[in-house]
Amino acid sequence: MDVADEAAGIRFEVDHRTEGAGGTHPAPGPDRIDPEVGYVEGNVRWLLWAVNRAKCERPDDLFLRICQAVGNIHGAGS
Repeated sequence: MDVADEAAGIRFEVDHRTEGAGGTHPAPGPDRIDPEVGYVEGNVRWLLWAVNRAKCERPDDLFLRICQAVGNIHGAGS
């Protein structure tokens, strides 16, 4: 199954070979859109494990500003 990371827009493949954190393939996992609400319908999306780790419990707008700032420093924003 081909899925897109909803926060980063990175595509990844979900199959029986996808490994967990630190594996050789991008590992997807559930993310709570609003961390205070919990894992309930309408509050969960798929993210790459690494993106979810970096995002932590930050709101999307703050996480995206941080990503853009890092990209700008390293020339990815030009």
